[in-house]
Amino acid sequence: MALPGLTSVSKVLFILQVLVFKLKKATTRSKDEDPQLQQSMGLLLGISSFFPNFENAYKDEMSRVKLMAMSRILAGFLEKPIYAAIGNAALPLWTMAVRVAVELNLFNYVAEAAKDGRTITADELAEKSGAEQLLVVRIMRPLVTFGFVKQDGVETYTATPLTNHMTLPSSQAASRFHFDIGLRTIASIPEYLRKNNWRSPSSVTDGPFQYAFNTTLPSFEYWAQDPEISKTYNTFMTASQGNRKSWVDWFPIREQYIQPKNGVDMKKKSDEVFMVDVAGGRGHHLDEVSKRFPDISGRLILEDLPAVIDDIKELDPRIEKMKVDMFEPQVVKGALIYHLHFVVHDWPDEPAAKILQSIASAMTPNYSRILIREFILPDVNCPLVAIGADLSMMMSHAGLERSEKQWHELVRKAGMGLKVEKFWYSGGVEEGVVEIVKV
Repeated sequence: MALPGLTSVSKVLFILQVLVFKLKKATTRSKDEDPQLQQSMGLLLGISSFFPNFENAYKDEMSRVKLMAMSRILAGFLEKPIYAAIGNAALPLWTMAVRVAVELNLFNYVAEAAKDGRTITADELAEKSGAEQLLVVRIMRPLVTFGFVKQDGVETYTATPLTNHMTLPSSQAASRFHFDIGLRTIASIPEYLRKNNWRSPSSVTDGPFQYAFNTTLPSFEYWAQDPEISKTYNTFMTASQGNRKSWVDWFPIREQYIQPKNGVDMKKKSDEVFMVDVAGGRGHHLDEVSKRFPDISGRLILEDLPAVIDDIKELDPRIEKMKVDMFEPQVVKGALIYHLHFVVHDWPDEPAAKILQSIASAMTPNYSRILIREFILPDVNCPLVAIGADLSMMMSHAGLERSEKQWHELVRKAGMGLKVEKFWYSGGVEEGVVEIVKV
C-alpha cells in the first residue's frame, strides 16, 4: 500500500491503527473468544496507547524498548507455531545470507547507489561483486525480509538505515567473527553440554569454544595466534563499544564523585588518583571522562597487559599508562574509582572473584569504589541484546552476564569486606553500573 507524504514513523502508526481497527471488528465478531486473538488484541491496544505521542515515544529509549518488546510478542502470537518452529530452525541460514553479503560487498554497493539517489539491480550487483546473478537474488531475499535492504521492484534494491549500518567496518567484522568463529562453536554446544551433564561451563580452558576448536587455550590466547582473527575481533569490539550510549551522559559522575565526598575534594587534590581503568584497552573510557570533566585534577590511570599498552598509538596526555595483570594485586592504592567495562562478564565466578579481590586489596574502606559497567539482567522480560551477550559469553569464554542476585553472590564470594552499594540503570537496553564498596 503506498502512503505518499508520510514519514516512516507515520507509516508504522497508520498501519498499526488499521490493524487495531480490524482486530476490534474481528474480536467483536468472535463468539468463542479465541485466547490468542484476545491476547493479540490486548497487545495491539497496548501499542495503541502510544499513538497520541507516537513520534516522541519512538525517540524515547524506554518507550522504544517497550514497543519493541510488545511487537515481538505480538509477532509471536500472529505467527503460526509450525512456521515459527521452521523459522527458528532456519535462523543460521539468515545469518549466512548476511555473511555472504558482507563478503560480496553487497551492502556497500546498495548504499553507494542510494547515496547517488538511485536503486541498484541484481544484474548490477552481480557484475560488481563477480557473483552469479541467481545467487545474488537468492541472498537478497532474506535481506529484504529482515530489513537489511529494501526491494524497490523486481530484482531491484535500495538502502535502509540497516544497509548503511552494515557498511561500517565494525558491523562487517561482527558478521565475520560471529559466523566464522561463533557458529562453529554454537554447533558444538549441545554435544558439549550433554557430555558435561547439562551444566553451564565454568572453566576458561574447557568450555564450548575449546571443545569446538580442540584446544585448551583460553579463547583470547587462541585468537591472538591468528592476526586476522585478532584484527577482526578488535575492530568489532572497539567500534561497537564506541557506538554505545556513553555512560558519562547518564551516570552521575560529577554528583557522586567529583563534588566533595567523604571530606575529599577531588578537584583540589592532584596527587590523588581519581580513576583507574582496569583492563581498559586503548583508553576510550578514560578519554571520555577526561574530556567531559576537565576540572578533575586527580590522576587518571589506564591499566592493561603489556601488549595492549604497547599498541596504543594516541592517548590524552593526562592519562597515565601502566602495564598490569588484573589477576595480580592492584598496584595503585587508594583510588577513588576502579572502573571495569565489559571485563568481569568474560569470566566465570572463580576468576571473576579473583579480579575483585585483587582490586579490594588496594581499596580504601568507605572511600574507594569499584564501578563495573555491564548488563544487569532483569529477572523477567530480559531484552534480546542482553540475552545474546550472555549466551555469547558462555560460548566464547565460559563467562556470563549476571542478574542483581548473581552480582550479590559474586561479591559475597569475593569477600574481603566488599559489598554491592547500588545498581545503576541507564533507562534503556544498554549496560548498567554495579557500584561496589569496601567496608
